[in-house]
Amino acid sequence: AIISLKGLLYIDLLTYFITVFVFLFFNFGESREEIKRVNLFKDSTIVFSYLKSEKGLVRILGYYFITNLPLGMASVMIAPLVLDFSNEITLSIVMSIGGIGLLSGGLFASFYKGIKNPVAAVFNLNIFIGLVLFSCVFLYINSVLLSIVAFVLAFSITIINVLINSFW
Repeated sequence: AIISLKGLLYIDLLTYFITVFVFLFFNFGESREEIKRVNLFKDSTIVFSYLKSEKGLVRILGYYFITNLPLGMASVMIAPLVLDFSNEITLSIVMSIGGIGLLSGGLFASFYKGIKNPVAAVFNLNIFIGLVLFSCVFLYINSVLLSIVAFVLAFSITIINVLINSFW
């Protein structure tokens, strides 16, 4: 290995302390009076009354929960699936391609502003993800197929998360 486990720990600690050091110089603009005025119960009541009046947001939140839970479980199961028929190197390649899909989806969501109806886009992307996963049932599972699926899922899920977060 190029870097040992101890070296990775030092790099992790170094990046952590750099982040803490940088944030020490930022003023987040909250004075003591603003902090004292925060009332968790009152703020929660306001949020729940708003959500009660906006039924669509609650439905989208429920839909988001229902679709993200199985996708989270599926992403956890990719590693054992790949390791069942291959080795750690293949797993790292599949996971790296999934990471490239995350990055590509984030860049696409940042630069492309042509989505006119974000709710329909979320539903259509979820249907697309379902079709991709369903088609995998009929295909021979190999590392190339899993790499393509990891890229497509990561790309689509990133766009869905950006669109869902724009609702709030």
